[in-house]
Amino acid sequence: MHDFFFRLPLRGGGTVWDQRENFRFYIHHKPLSIYAMMMRGSSNSSQRMRTTTMSSMKTTTRTMTENKRHPRVAYERRKGRREKSNSFVQRVSILDDADTEENEQLDELVSRRIKKSRSTGRLDLTGLDLTEFPMEIFDVTNDDAPLTDLQISNNRIYHIPDEIGDLQLLERLGLAGNRLTKLPESVGKLKRLQGLWAHGNLLKSLPESICSCQSLRNLSVAGNRIQKLPENLSQLVALEELSVPGNQLLELPNLGKMFNLSDIDLHGNCIEDLSANGNDFQFLKALETFSLQGNRLKSIPGSLGNLKRLRSLNLAENRIQQVPEELRNLPVLTSVWLYSNDLRSLPKELQKSQSLRQLWIENNENLDKSELEAFIQNMKDAKMLKTLGIDTEQARKIGG
Repeated sequence: MHDFFFRLPLRGGGTVWDQRENFRFYIHHKPLSIYAMMMRGSSNSSQRMRTTTMSSMKTTTRTMTENKRHPRVAYERRKGRREKSNSFVQRVSILDDADTEENEQLDELVSRRIKKSRSTGRLDLTGLDLTEFPMEIFDVTNDDAPLTDLQISNNRIYHIPDEIGDLQLLERLGLAGNRLTKLPESVGKLKRLQGLWAHGNLLKSLPESICSCQSLRNLSVAGNRIQKLPENLSQLVALEELSVPGNQLLELPNLGKMFNLSDIDLHGNCIEDLSANGNDFQFLKALETFSLQGNRLKSIPGSLGNLKRLRSLNLAENRIQQVPEELRNLPVLTSVWLYSNDLRSLPKELQKSQSLRQLWIENNENLDKSELEAFIQNMKDAKMLKTLGIDTEQARKIGG
């Protein structure tokens, strides 16, 4: 997993490095003190400092003397300072008035959209820079259309109220790109919820009650701080897409009989063992895409051979030493990523695959010349293979 840093200036000197993915900040350096700056100058810097200080003292004394001799001068100077102070207060007042007017316009816009949703059942409050969840959403009457689609992503909301569970006909809920640290347990009351998008927040966990959302098809919580998924996640039997990349997962719960699950994305977590909690994947009959790139896997269970509909398998950037033979039993597998691992040998059985089109094995430094040559010779019999990715060092070994 790569780290991306953005360099931003600090007021008063220095630099801040912002690692956006994990919300960590590093101070690159602090501004030098006046003393340090003086000491880093020439040997005459102290003399210059003394000269400057004496000059400033003389100027101050001269000003005080002028004020005593010329009262009118002192009066005009005090008057000028008062005018500047009044001018500053006026500018602050103008800014406050502008903020108040802007807030009133925002409140009016939100109210107008909520009123419209009473007839359409759909409410979009995306990207309005809201800091609080609008409680006006819950002021409904029997004559209003039930809210089925609520999008409140890309704001600055820290808290979702428990009343969210009262929207029991809600089907789609967009909470992405806010500053949420948790979701309320009342989410479990949303029995008709089909899609929950909460990626790009600060979530550390998901409420166990979410497993009661029996209609949920899409669950996206990428880019949070989640270390563990709900223990009973397998109760979400309607789930089709599980997207949890860029979190801190250490293991998977037992996925059980999630027959409809077609897409699992666990890219960029800390998973070490896929077999933990009894996972054997034999009931994931619909799984087509499985991304495990950028974890800490050292081995791959042969039970992946049970995924008969699997088309794309991404195992790149792990610590895998060996690939199981069972992969040859996947009848529609077309793409496999194995680059940046610790492979000692390559799965020669893949030559028997009738579907494999793309295979990447770059940056596996422990593969010796004989292993590479034997593998490439065997893969000539893989009739469907169109792309075999190797790096320049591997090419040099074979050519040498």
